[in-house]
Amino acid sequence: MDVKQYLEVLKQDPMPFKSFVSRGDVPDEIDIPEPRMDAEEMVNDAILMVKMTRIPRIVPVIGDAGMGKTHFFWALKKREEENNTLIVYVPSPPNPAKVFLHFYTCLMDECGPYLIQCASKRILNQVGNTNGELSDMLAALARKYPGVYADVAKAILLYTLDEKLKSLAERWLYGETLSEEDMEALGIRRPIEEEDICFAALKMLIENCDKVVLLYLDEIESPLVNWGEDAERKFLDAIKRIYNEVGGVCFVITALPSTWKKITQIMDSTLLSRMDEPARLRKFSMENIKELYKKAMLKYWEQKGITPPDDEYFPLSEEELEEIYERSGGNPREAIKLIMRKIVQIATGRLPIDTTRREIRLTHAALADALFFAIKSIAEELGLQAKLVMAYSFSVGSKKQHVDAILEVSDTSKSVKIGLEIPNVRNWNRSGGVAAYYALIRLKNAILAGLVSKGILLVPKGTSGAKYRREAEALKDKVLIIEISEDDARILIEMEQSRVLTRERTRILEEIRSFISNVTR
Repeated sequence: MDVKQYLEVLKQDPMPFKSFVSRGDVPDEIDIPEPRMDAEEMVNDAILMVKMTRIPRIVPVIGDAGMGKTHFFWALKKREEENNTLIVYVPSPPNPAKVFLHFYTCLMDECGPYLIQCASKRILNQVGNTNGELSDMLAALARKYPGVYADVAKAILLYTLDEKLKSLAERWLYGETLSEEDMEALGIRRPIEEEDICFAALKMLIENCDKVVLLYLDEIESPLVNWGEDAERKFLDAIKRIYNEVGGVCFVITALPSTWKKITQIMDSTLLSRMDEPARLRKFSMENIKELYKKAMLKYWEQKGITPPDDEYFPLSEEELEEIYERSGGNPREAIKLIMRKIVQIATGRLPIDTTRREIRLTHAALADALFFAIKSIAEELGLQAKLVMAYSFSVGSKKQHVDAILEVSDTSKSVKIGLEIPNVRNWNRSGGVAAYYALIRLKNAILAGLVSKGILLVPKGTSGAKYRREAEALKDKVLIIEISEDDARILIEMEQSRVLTRERTRILEEIRSFISNVTR
């Protein structure tokens, strides 16, 4: 092939790099290991110590935006089997509402079947000789695992030994919504989304695993940036509790240099003393940039089924790459942007349009962030001051309760507190069922305790159930229930990610606006 033919191929698809941003759900294909070797060595040492002692370790990894913090996850993931680890990506830390559930969901999505298998083997060994009778095993299990651990252990045993209840037990363990009848069939009292049950499940699954579980917490400063110090402190407290109470876990936490110092000031001294020395990702050298480019172009030609050009730098020159290195300052993300821009210019004669778009993932954390952003923005639009307190805990008698968040809206003469709740459902195109009922009960308890005067509950469209409907009817003057479809949920999240509320007055925003206007009159 001659130069014109190679250029014609590039003109049809001028993108050897499909994206300049690494993502935790899409493996990176091109790897330049040298700039991260110090960090990788520190993490490997920490994993080895956890293997030998079962005592947790926390390794901070510090690097500017675009320096490869998310890419580092994929580098560790590639060596998962070699290091006998389970490596779980925990995306941008959510608001502190149901932090343990966020960890647990990420853990189960990545390696749930393996964790359940390991735990069931250990539990069966601990139950001992019960003549193989399931009823005897369950009785022995109740003695071995009392309190909050009882339901978790029971679900694991039923998943392993009872073919009729296996599917229901699996759904409960994965946090799916079950009907009242299904819960009764399992003999389980509470949904796994409740904080103490969720933590018990997290602890049981990790501690009974025969591998080190590494939780890779990317962008740990997100709660601080989005919601302030209280939100960050609650997230750090969750990490500390896992460190203190769960054996066999290793944390890698990534942060920007500009916020790391602030985060260490927010941490209590106990957690800070448990941190390893931060590992720092080094900038790419000029040779690293060249190697990155050559690997990407070679893979590009191979995918096209074309023999690569004799010039390994084609369509750029070595001098152009050196200029790109200088302009990027050794930041790999910036270098990739400049390379993509230059190739598009050469192949098409025009500048590229950035079509990179953040994937909309329907997680509880993302939807909670979106709802809180919408409500707070609308309150401020109405001329009200808005203050948000996340994951608020309170007591009803001797029982600890919580709500996802409390929004306090006020003007010069009046202040109103509104409780916010979102049930943890994995699928927003089906009824919220039992999860929605428990979320409504949490709002009811907060209202009865005088903590809030009103509530807002976001549920999947078509949510039903006799108990849920009774409570919803009884609280109709106190709680605004907003039913949304899966498409509505994605729109809400998309608005939050862009940090702009659409000018199109959607039903969701109008309901919120009307509610806030009424309660603050």
